[in-house]
Amino acid sequence: MAESGTKINNKPDSKKKVGLDRTHTEETSLQHHPPGLKLESTGKAEEGPAQAQLEARRRLRVEADWDQLDGGRKDSPEPQRAMGLKTLAGENFEKVSAAENAIKTLQTQNASLLDCIEDLENRSQRANLRIVNVPEGSKNGKDPVKFVAELLLEMTVTEVFDNPSTLERAHRSPGQKPADGRKPHPFVVCFHRFPKKRVATEMGKTARDEIQGESRQNLPRSTMSRKRSSYNSIKQSLYQKGIRFQLLYPARLRVTFNEETLVFNTPEEAKQFYDQRINV
Repeated sequence: MAESGTKINNKPDSKKKVGLDRTHTEETSLQHHPPGLKLESTGKAEEGPAQAQLEARRRLRVEADWDQLDGGRKDSPEPQRAMGLKTLAGENFEKVSAAENAIKTLQTQNASLLDCIEDLENRSQRANLRIVNVPEGSKNGKDPVKFVAELLLEMTVTEVFDNPSTLERAHRSPGQKPADGRKPHPFVVCFHRFPKKRVATEMGKTARDEIQGESRQNLPRSTMSRKRSSYNSIKQSLYQKGIRFQLLYPARLRVTFNEETLVFNTPEEAKQFYDQRINV
């Protein structure tokens, strides 16, 4: 029993408890820090061998985490979708390349076919001739072949076209009869022999006559004639230089220069050769 007047304080001393707790905390923190670390009053740790080991372990752990994360990304749907898109893009590129090659082949074949068609058309019309400004109704019911033969004979005043058999066919261009005051439809004539047609062509470049009060002129009109005439400029230049050349059918130019024979398919090719090899 306590004496009277004596007070018993059951509460622990707070100051003493706090001091014990601080001591315990410092001891515990010292136990958790690995050896090799020196604690200063500033609270900062100096680096030592143990700190270097910790940094190395931390670095290895981070690298392992990144490797694991990267592996997870490879297995995720997004990279798989990206790889699929990349593969699809490669396949599409191959298909586009194949399509471009096919288009180039078709373009080459198409150009070749167009040349063949034009050549066949020009050959089929090589002996044809158009005679323009012949008045409507001037043949007076005569056979067109006989009428054109007499017309050519009258124009040339020779016996070149005296025989109607020289012409295979002759007819006016199809169409409705033009009204008064409008140009008549031209005559289309097919010669049996090409030399006869060439004579008529050369004659028609300069000959103009009067038939029943109307002027008449015969002129060749075809794509081939326009192509052949496109060589006139380069032909004149070659002629002035004294260089031998020949215009081939349908529209090609053969040039002999320094014992070398060259054939050009376009006037541009011939002009380029002239500028580079001759006109220097």
